[in-house]
Amino acid sequence: MLPSIRRTWETPLDTLNRELNRFFGEEHDKIQSFPVDIYEKDNTIVIEAELPGFKRDEIDVTTEQNTLTINAEHSEDKSKEEGDKDKRHISERRYHTMSRSFDFPGSVNTSKVEAHYERGILTLKLPKRSEVHARKIEVR
Repeated sequence: MLPSIRRTWETPLDTLNRELNRFFGEEHDKIQSFPVDIYEKDNTIVIEAELPGFKRDEIDVTTEQNTLTINAEHSEDKSKEEGDKDKRHISERRYHTMSRSFDFPGSVNTSKVEAHYERGILTLKLPKRSEVHARKIEVR
């Protein structure tokens, strides 16, 4: 048997409260988070972030000191909205922002961070500085 998907509908009071919060600029749940996997591979820290539905130009990755920040933001295409003659029943995908920051050790070479985005997964490769790689020292 397949699992059922249940959608909880808002009461008129919930809708009024949400709209009043939006009107007065008090949208506390506007910024959301996203799942990530972080692991080390070949002297590189790899971060894989799940960002489905975003385009490459809607994703910003920045580093400042020892903090890496991923921001993803998109809004509904205005031209589509203006030319749309259909009556909308539910529209939940107009504006969406996701953000997450990570503190990483000073051993990461921030000038050589690589970013690749494919099929909703952002992959960041943060190479470690050469001076922090373990090396074997010969004992004489």
